[in-house]
Amino acid sequence: MGVTNNPKGRPPKSRALTELLLEAGDQEFTVNGQTLKGKDALSHLMWQYAITGEVTLGNRKLQVDSANDWFVAAKWIYEHVDGRAPMIGAEAGDVVISVRYAEGSSNGS
Repeated sequence: MGVTNNPKGRPPKSRALTELLLEAGDQEFTVNGQTLKGKDALSHLMWQYAITGEVTLGNRKLQVDSANDWFVAAKWIYEHVDGRAPMIGAEAGDVVISVRYAEGSSNGS
């Protein structure tokens, strides 16, 4: 049998990007005159964007351009707070389409 210079084997992979993001999230930033940790600042700015439709990043003001932009921000917050909503009545990946005809239409009963 061979001899190894690494008897414990390869160390487990670190989640380098996650670790770097966590470290950066603990740094302090000034947002709207308040000193906040990065992760708190991000949370504050995302809520501000979703509620008011605009947010200032540095010297640049970002505004919601469409209902879809607002929906994307609100959905991002919701999914990160409550998690993804479970699918009801369908398997993941299935597409469910409901059609309801107006009374008096040729396809309605």
